[in-house]
Amino acid sequence: MTTETDGRPGVLRRLLKKVAIWEEALNYSGFDYTFDRLANVERELAALKARIGQLEASRQEPQN
Repeated sequence: MTTETDGRPGVLRRLLKKVAIWEEALNYSGFDYTFDRLANVERELAALKARIGQLEASRQEPQN
């Protein structure tokens, strides 16, 4: 089978296979969603802890 794109046989078949692989990669399970959300929460928590540490350190410095 040839297509008008480049004349090589199987171009459409390869294209459809790439689309199928791409669609499979888009399958996003509930576990994936949960793990991504947990990672975001952990990242935000670490940022908040760092910010609180900075605020506490700035309060303990003597004011001149």
